[in-house]
Formats: sequence, structure tokens, C-alpha cells
Amino acid sequence: MLKRMNKRAQEGMSITTIIGLIIAIVVLVVVVLGFTMGWDYIFSFFKKSNVDVAFITQKCEVLASSGIGGYCNDRIELSKNNYVNCPYAVTTFNISLESNIPNCDSDAGAKAICNKLRLEQGDKYNPDKTKVNGKRCTELGVIK
Repeated sequence: MLKRMNKRAQEGMSITTIIGLIIAIVVLVVVVLGFTMGWDYIFSFFKKSNVDVAFITQKCEVLASSGIGGYCNDRIELSKNNYVNCPYAVTTFNISLESNIPNCDSDAGAKAICNKLRLEQGDKYNPDKTKVNGKRCTELGVIK
């Protein structure tokens, strides 16, 4: 007598089951990243960059030609709690300036911007959420 095998056992997992498992794993990873790294980190992948390179070029050109030191320490706001200074913007956005570019440390300028923000914002200042040149102010050593 031949044993009949269960037809479902022969088929294995169906395509819809495999796709469902993959979707469930992706959703689980997104939820875990959202809770561990913050939801802003997840949503930043879906935001379009709206950096006004022409404005940044003009501002950095004026600051570089003035020679009063603002080139290194003045902030340019990219979005809420996200700033850059001219040395970082020039290298990151491939901006070419006609003026002589002052020699300064981008991280020192970023730290100065964090300190200015801390003084200006007072209790509203959050060094963990405020980024200058792609680094959190806490990473630059500026805390409340």
C-alpha cells in the first residue's frame, strides 16, 4: 500500500508566505531602529534635501571677503536644529568661492556655533538634537 503524502507538505512555503515574512521582518527592523535611534533618523531617509546652495555660496562669499571671522563661526540653518558653517558647507556642497578662504578648523567653528545656540536658546536648547556640521553638539563637547 502506498502512503499518500499530504499535498501541503510537498508544496512547502508559498510565495505569499515568504513575501509576508519579508515584509514583517522589514517592519520589525524599522520599528526597532525607530525606538533605538529615534524616529527622526528613520524619517530623514524620506525627506528631500532642500539646501539652497546659491544662498550658502553668497553668504560664505560675503563672510570670506569681510575678513571679520564670521566665515568660521557663523551658522547657516539647513533645517530645524541642523546647522553648518562655511568651511563645512564649501567642502560638503562643492562650493567654489572667489575670495580668499580663511584658514580655520571646521570643528572649532561648529563648537562655537553650539555654544552660541546654547546661550541664545537657554532652556529650550537640546544638545542631543542639535546638529552642527553633521555632528550632535554633545559629540562636540557642548552640553547644557
